[in-house]
Amino acid sequence: MKQISINTLLLSVIFVLSISLPMSISFFSENASVSQTEKRALAQFPEIRLSPALLREFPAAFDSYIEDHFGFRDRIVRTHNYLLVSLFGVSPSAFVIVGSNDWYFLNADGSITDYLGSMKIGSRRLENIYYLLQDRKFWLNSIGSQYLFLPVPNKEMIYDEYLPAQIRQHKGESNYERVLGYLEEKQHFQGYIDLKQVMLKAKDKGLLYLRTDSHWNHDGTFLAYREIIAKMRSRYPDMVPLEKSPERKMVYNFSGDLSILMNLRGLITEDAPDVAVDITCETRQLKRMEAIRTIPKYRDLETHRLPVEGGCETRKYTAVVLHDSFGRFLEPYLSQQFARVVYINFLNFEDAKEIIERERPDIVIDQRVARNLLKAVRPDNELQQLVLAERFDGLAETTFQLSGGQLLASVAVSAGSVAGGSENGVELELDSEESFATVSLNTADDAPDPGVVGIVLGSSRKGNIIFCYRGDSADGHEPPQCTGRKLDQGQNKLFFRVLKQFKNGTLEIRPALPGRYRLDSIAVRTETL
Repeated sequence: MKQISINTLLLSVIFVLSISLPMSISFFSENASVSQTEKRALAQFPEIRLSPALLREFPAAFDSYIEDHFGFRDRIVRTHNYLLVSLFGVSPSAFVIVGSNDWYFLNADGSITDYLGSMKIGSRRLENIYYLLQDRKFWLNSIGSQYLFLPVPNKEMIYDEYLPAQIRQHKGESNYERVLGYLEEKQHFQGYIDLKQVMLKAKDKGLLYLRTDSHWNHDGTFLAYREIIAKMRSRYPDMVPLEKSPERKMVYNFSGDLSILMNLRGLITEDAPDVAVDITCETRQLKRMEAIRTIPKYRDLETHRLPVEGGCETRKYTAVVLHDSFGRFLEPYLSQQFARVVYINFLNFEDAKEIIERERPDIVIDQRVARNLLKAVRPDNELQQLVLAERFDGLAETTFQLSGGQLLASVAVSAGSVAGGSENGVELELDSEESFATVSLNTADDAPDPGVVGIVLGSSRKGNIIFCYRGDSADGHEPPQCTGRKLDQGQNKLFFRVLKQFKNGTLEIRPALPGRYRLDSIAVRTETL
């Protein structure tokens, strides 16, 4: 009987210690403010004051504090996450999908939604992207540079056999496939590489992406690098690509960003290839380009967002590389390939034009992973104005033109007045910020697309203006084609592209500010590439 009492007492002591130890640790250990495993701020001990509002909020705040600072919490969370993945194939993170054969996939930035074809862009957006790429090519050619568009497929586009069946069976057409398919169909723009097709053909020879990470591995990167050089050699035949080193380098027990997102660094690992190329050129150490702060646009750019530059002095050509995190993998190869290479990580093409014009490189490589593709091809009104202003006089076929007194019969305003009709055009008086002028553009039935509209417009002050072209479509549901421009004081020559023309088209002229404007002429010409 006494023995039973001692055992009972010991069990009771062990039980009390086991349930009190985590709580004791939480009260007597350092009060951490950030969880290193979950990468988030932890709840702090709530303020204690004799205030009715604070007293009402105290219980919930105290519960949050205890939950975040419970003893052994990080280890318990990691163990829980590991058991979810290893025993049930369930991801503890909404940003990660557990696949088969120890493959993991990113579920962020719309990547899986895009894989399912649920983010499909329309035909007009495809046309706009096509002409945007053409504008980039034309502008770069005008400053002596070439353009290479390099979208990188998402991991699931190459290794979807490892996705869960319930995702794979609902595969749709991704925007990467729509954009690249459209470029192939149009054929005129050839300055791109379809890496998806290249990788699908090469995947049987070795892994190209990391299993525990959202990025390609160094073998996949090297494959893309060789494709870049092959593309460039059509213009620069003396360019010699690097060769792989016979020495195979590896990183063992590597945990990628997907492992980290699941809070399983060191528990979910893989053996990954490291950079292994022959060093044929000693490269300069990469350094930040502080000098670009002399350009007003970049004066206040944070230091970590500044481009970096490197290269090898014995090489011949120069490059600017616009890139995301995938582009960092290319640096060991491209830095050996060019005499000077500028890496721009935090600016899109439209924001980097001043740097590109200053550098005037032999080539601009525009790399973006597929899940960021649409962010990299946003409309660039400034670039379109530059390109069309340079090309307009060379567009031979005019489909519509009004100037001087001809304008008076074709112009109306929503609130204000129209006066004039002399050779100097018409005066527009717009009474409010909502006022706009409308011009009838009755082009021929068979006017080819696209059209380029050229407008000569006088303004008494600086500002912004929007042009919207509308037409009578067969179904009556054709959306307007709108674009914005900047107005300078005095006479402005403004140009914009209309993808589809209509016989009974109308152009709305919407300045941001009310006042007097002078419309001198409008012309529409056919754009041929």
